[in-house]
This record gives sequence, C-alpha cells and structure tokens, in this order.
Amino acid sequence: MTDGQVIAYTITVTDGAGNTATCSVNVTYEDDDNPVAVCPSSNVTITLGSPSGTYTLSQPEIDALGTGSTDNCVIASYSINDGFFDCADSGFEYWEINIVTREY
Repeated sequence: MTDGQVIAYTITVTDGAGNTATCSVNVTYEDDDNPVAVCPSSNVTITLGSPSGTYTLSQPEIDALGTGSTDNCVIASYSINDGFFDCADSGFEYWEINIVTREY
C-alpha cells in the first residue's frame, strides 16, 4: 500500500439462518508517523587508506550507522549525504544519515 491509497472492501454478514447482507466500504491508507532515527551512541572513527588517503563507507557500514532506527512501516534503506572521506575531511564533522521507508 502507498500513502493515500484507497482500497474497497465488501463486508458480508451471515446470520444463523443463512441470510446474508453486504455493504461496501472504502478505506484510505495514511502513514502519518515519521520514522525515528537513532544515531550511534558514540563517535565513529575511520582510518584513511594508504597510499590514497581516502575512505568510502560501504553500504553495510551505512546500514550499521542506522541500527536501532524504527518506523511503523518497513525501513527500505539508509543513505548518507557523503560517504567519501579524504584528508580535507580530517577533524570532527557531522554527516546526515537518511532513512527511506517502504509502505506495506
């Protein structure tokens, strides 16, 4: 399902004598809950490779950074705004981790 999707259902009621009645109802699916991002509890340290002096976070490493994050739907992926590091990035900096959810 996707947010705003309308699904038609038919409801059938049967009594003990076998008599039935039906009606139809449209249900609109809405996901109004934001995901909850959980950042690592400590700083993450990477070591720039030799001889290039660079490091690129792998997707499993990015996924691990988002561990503990939740959503009422399924988390489809984690991404980071810049997973490439070189000598110009040395020191303490902040990076943004993005969480993409998938509707049921």
